[in-house]
Amino acid sequence: MVPTSGAVGEPGTVSLVGLATLLLRRLRLLVAGPAVGFILALLLVVLGSRRYAAESTFFPQRSSNAISRLTGLAAQFGINVAGMTEGEDSPQLYAELVRSRALLGQVGAGRYRFPIDEVGSDTLDGTLVELYDIKAKRSDQATRAVIGRLMRDVAVRVDLDAGFVRVRVTAPWPGLASQLNRRVLDLVNEFNLQKRQAQAVAEREFVEGRLNQARRELEEAEADLQRFLENNRIYQNSPELVVEYERLQRRVNLHQQVHTSLAQAYEQSRIDAVRNTPVIVIVDEPEGAARPAGRRVLKLAMGIVLGGMVSVLAVLGSEFARLQRELQPAEFEELDRVRQGLRPRGLLGRLRSR
Repeated sequence: MVPTSGAVGEPGTVSLVGLATLLLRRLRLLVAGPAVGFILALLLVVLGSRRYAAESTFFPQRSSNAISRLTGLAAQFGINVAGMTEGEDSPQLYAELVRSRALLGQVGAGRYRFPIDEVGSDTLDGTLVELYDIKAKRSDQATRAVIGRLMRDVAVRVDLDAGFVRVRVTAPWPGLASQLNRRVLDLVNEFNLQKRQAQAVAEREFVEGRLNQARRELEEAEADLQRFLENNRIYQNSPELVVEYERLQRRVNLHQQVHTSLAQAYEQSRIDAVRNTPVIVIVDEPEGAARPAGRRVLKLAMGIVLGGMVSVLAVLGSEFARLQRELQPAEFEELDRVRQGLRPRGLLGRLRSR
């Protein structure tokens, strides 16, 4: 209940019907508030700096072949590596990579050339420091400013169920937004290539050392079997010699299997060390995906809602002030005298009288 005079019902209160009557009586003010809010929001949308967002989607390819080979070889030597590869090439890893200062620094260091409109009659060319008109006395300060700007303009979302990574880059021009998004994808792919090549080089070095050792062990096992056959040309009639022969033969077979596996892994690691094929699959390309950023409809709706709220509060506030003036006339008369005294004319008159 809102206190009022002339209310229907209890003294000093108003019913819902009385409140509705009050609002309808001030209908012009109630309509003017949302209208003014809509106009102000529209001006902000039109006069505000336009920005464009380009989105892309990719998912990383898992390097399961190299991992399974390394795990299998380690298992042959009695090394348990279960769980060591958990999180390898996970989408969250690439989300953190996209937002890293190192990668954004490389994005900011690039030079970009793009049309400023859809017709392409005019183009812009320059670094982000030049395009964003960043003023800095030193180059490191300009670099930090660009990275800070990119950290606000680059957003990443991860779909863990599907394994997708969505990259959204915002810029003042649609062409720049698309090129920045493409640059991010290229750097992510380059990082993935370098990581896999480094992993392949490390695997090759490990396998190469173990291959040489396995070759020596195989040669020693074959030499022991050869000496046994030379000293025991007829061993089939002796159970002890047959057992010894089978033991030596199993040893040779085991070392042959290990040597063959290591030789295959070594050749594959040599190929992986120079492989330069893309290691991320791009589902949605950033080219042609730039759209105006910002929720214009939401801004206009918020302007209407806020204007309506201000109108309702103004109506209720004015009615409340009118009722208080009726209930407490003496206090309001004193308030009017004090307010009149605070006006410039009242102050000037008092100064003159003094």
